[in-house]
Amino acid sequence: MRGKIFVIITLLLMAALMVYNASSREKRIVLEITFKAEGVEYMGYELINNTLVFKFKREDDLILPVIKKMRVKTDERFDINEIRGVEVVIIHGNNTTIRKAKLVVIEDGDAIYEVEEH
Repeated sequence: MRGKIFVIITLLLMAALMVYNASSREKRIVLEITFKAEGVEYMGYELINNTLVFKFKREDDLILPVIKKMRVKTDERFDINEIRGVEVVIIHGNNTTIRKAKLVVIEDGDAIYEVEEH
């Protein structure tokens, strides 16, 4: 009887540990981006081939050269071991700029990436 109880308790502890490890890898992705000018609108994000792509659109032709910082966050959590990278796409007319973001820190429930527009 003791052997069966020990096995059951061990299995329950292992299951709890597996659930904890899986949930601790799931983070919201936060992007801190510095733009070289104003006039940028956040369009959302999507996961493409395990790369998280944040999309922005620049509407105005008249661009004021002002440093603008923006912080955006995903609504859902992602397993950070499955995310190959974070990219930023900036669409301005017929031009598209793509930048790779750099992982800066993982804290609490967030994985924070940074990137600058060039």
